[in-house]
Amino acid sequence: MPPFTRRRALRTAAGLTTGLAAALAGCGAESRDSPTPTVAARPGKPNADASPPTYRLRAAAPDPLVWLRDETTEDGGATPENHRNYLLVDSRSRADRVEFAAVDGRDGARRFIDETDFSSESVWVEGFSVPECYRRELCYVAWSRDEIETSYARQLRPYDAACSADAEDAAAVLIRLPAALDHEQLRGYGSSVSSGECHVPERLRNGTETAATEADR
Repeated sequence: MPPFTRRRALRTAAGLTTGLAAALAGCGAESRDSPTPTVAARPGKPNADASPPTYRLRAAAPDPLVWLRDETTEDGGATPENHRNYLLVDSRSRADRVEFAAVDGRDGARRFIDETDFSSESVWVEGFSVPECYRRELCYVAWSRDEIETSYARQLRPYDAACSADAEDAAAVLIRLPAALDHEQLRGYGSSVSSGECHVPERLRNGTETAATEADR
């Protein structure tokens, strides 16, 4: 199908749906588009931020864009254990094992991780596929000592962005959390995606300022 712009995408949007595959450590979770986004952290996650420092990667590639290097193999490649769609980077030694696909923005993503102060911060990485004509806006991230939850809004890309209705891109979002979490204590994570604009609670809108470290693609 030839490329087309947002105007054509609007005519086909009603027939397009997308789900976000989310997993919990030891259990499964389901995410789907819904008319009304989830906008508040569930009980048990007292910490939340609607505008954390973030960095995005996006490319027309089928493979994950970020993974943890396997130090038990000669080439340091990915294995089923470390080639996941999520990753918590919580230490300098773990940060040194993070690998990026050869795509635009990889150097900025590396700097984003390298500039993290792991004595008081962590980086949460989520990878997913997204239809070519759409993007995901992070609405908020919520966390506790052993769980992390994110909420996204699916939105159309700029009207002049060429795209195909039946094509998908690989994407990754790096989120810097103001907490020194421990990946060994992480028991699960969840993520939801809804259509339209983010509806962020007032308590989050007034909480923190957005850092200018995001590469919006």
